[in-house]
Amino acid sequence: MRHQVWSVGFALALLIAVSGCDEVEQTLPPNSGRTNAANDKTDDWLELNESETPSRFLASRAQADPNAVVALFPAVAAGFRESPRMVANRVLQIWRIAQEEGDALRLEALLEDFASLPPKRPRISLGTVTQLYRVQRDNGDGHAAALAAALEEAH
Repeated sequence: MRHQVWSVGFALALLIAVSGCDEVEQTLPPNSGRTNAANDKTDDWLELNESETPSRFLASRAQADPNAVVALFPAVAAGFRESPRMVANRVLQIWRIAQEEGDALRLEALLEDFASLPPKRPRISLGTVTQLYRVQRDNGDGHAAALAAALEEAH
């Protein structure tokens, strides 16, 4: 009897762990930096071993003014838990989502939105903000409303 209880408990733990893995996979961004056989890496994700700075990466991918991005990026990166490299990746994701939704959002404007957040607020995860932003956009919210709701919910 004791062996059966342990077996059932183990099976349930394994099932929960496997289902949890599936959820993690679903939350990864479409271009999460995974390699693909065609080009060995994506151009939309700044990898750990890249020599390009996060601000230069953002400016080049969004065809933005490099000087403006370099000036704004430190304030943006300081406001989130992630490393500057991950902040750049997540900002690019949000900018691309806005582009996919038909917004003519300039990257500099998005960086200004993030840089203007109160500096004394608790640092939050930009990964969480990105996921919440996607949900808001999928629900029909425009950029400003989606970003505001995502930032509010992430606190």
